[in-house]
Amino acid sequence: AHGGRSACGGEDMDLRFETAAENSEEQAHEMTRRKSGALVGMACQFGAAVATDEAAVIAAVGEFGEHAGVVAQLLNDLLGLAPSGGVGGSDLRRGKKTLPIAFALRCAREEGADAGLLPLLAGVPGEADPAALVEALRALGALDYTWIVADAHRREALASLDRLAHLTGRDEVRRLRRHLPPMRARRVGRAVL
Repeated sequence: AHGGRSACGGEDMDLRFETAAENSEEQAHEMTRRKSGALVGMACQFGAAVATDEAAVIAAVGEFGEHAGVVAQLLNDLLGLAPSGGVGGSDLRRGKKTLPIAFALRCAREEGADAGLLPLLAGVPGEADPAALVEALRALGALDYTWIVADAHRREALASLDRLAHLTGRDEVRRLRRHLPPMRARRVGRAVL
């Protein structure tokens, strides 16, 4: 029930952020944690509860799932910026204030970036080359920042597997790492992460 409420709350935040003028990267991160992290964490806890009633084990599996869900969502957010194939760039077109966009908006304001860029990043319709927007996000550090946050969650997920192996005395639980999204290079516009 807690995971379901959190996931619904995160989805609500995501929808509200589409029409908000801005949100902080802390709020965007919290939305991602509550939306995708809570959903995957809940699914992992449910599976663990079928196998055991040990609260510490269920919590460790849930922690792994939460971090894995955040990694997957952040990598998806990066791909949601790509202006390729008609599918990519949807987050920019819809004005979604995902972590990379929230970070870029803050940096653009602080650095006095091109005034025409701010409305486009905020989701205000206008004429813009999607590849140029992705390049602006890269130049502002938003792609790197999002990648670093995703990698930090990946490391936390791996640490939770170490705790789980210690709790259960079963080293094979570390095989769950194969369910973590790969952190390999991806192309977003002209930028490669």
